[in-house]
Amino acid sequence: MKCSIQDMKKMMEWIEMFKFIKNINKHVTVQCTDSELFIQIMDSSHICLVDFKIASSWFHHYESSNEVFSTNSAVLVKVFSMFTKETTLEMETNDDKLFIHLFNTQQNRHFEVPLINIEQDLLSSILTEPCADFSIKSKWFDKYLQELSHFGEQLKLKIRDDCIFLETSKEEGMYQIEIPNEQLEEFNIVENYTVELNYSLRYLVLLSSYALVFPEVHLYFDEHSPLRITFKQEGMLIHFFLAPKFTDDYLE
Repeated sequence: MKCSIQDMKKMMEWIEMFKFIKNINKHVTVQCTDSELFIQIMDSSHICLVDFKIASSWFHHYESSNEVFSTNSAVLVKVFSMFTKETTLEMETNDDKLFIHLFNTQQNRHFEVPLINIEQDLLSSILTEPCADFSIKSKWFDKYLQELSHFGEQLKLKIRDDCIFLETSKEEGMYQIEIPNEQLEEFNIVENYTVELNYSLRYLVLLSSYALVFPEVHLYFDEHSPLRITFKQEGMLIHFFLAPKFTDDYLE
């Protein structure tokens, strides 16, 4: 595999992607075909699954012939954080190492990252038809989740009377946000549908960091499937799946 990135905005998307991966799993496996670069990660608790798809056209230069390699995600974040303005990132692999070059008129930097052997079975990500979905500016998504994380560790998502509520609570009290309809870019819902689902705020807060590089986020949900959150830019698609946390009342 050999590829390069020159665009600063795309490099920020690339860096945020690996920051998120590092917080979910210490290893990352990259699958490269001639048409796209694909990464699938899952946390150790099997609560969240994330698919990253980047088209070959997204890169300044890209070439590969069905290659798969794995390495340490934390090391990659350290390397990519060295990227500065007016820099070109180039990456290339052989059987044992990932070579990363940062070319700049002021200074060139070169890194070698060892590859590791990991057995990874890809999971099929089934995109079911949701009972409700909505899209919202990422800045609002991030703001609300950051606020909620100060008051609790779980997000209770409610939909009733065609209104969306985000709620969290602890022994000290409860905090609820009603999302104004004018903030929604899109809202689709099955007639008379109501739902109340619980999710871990930790994973959602980590994901909300994409507000830095993706202007909009789309959420799809029902009580029978994991929450699906999608970020999309030209040439890049991210699907995030988060399993709900079932309460004792639900299990009864």
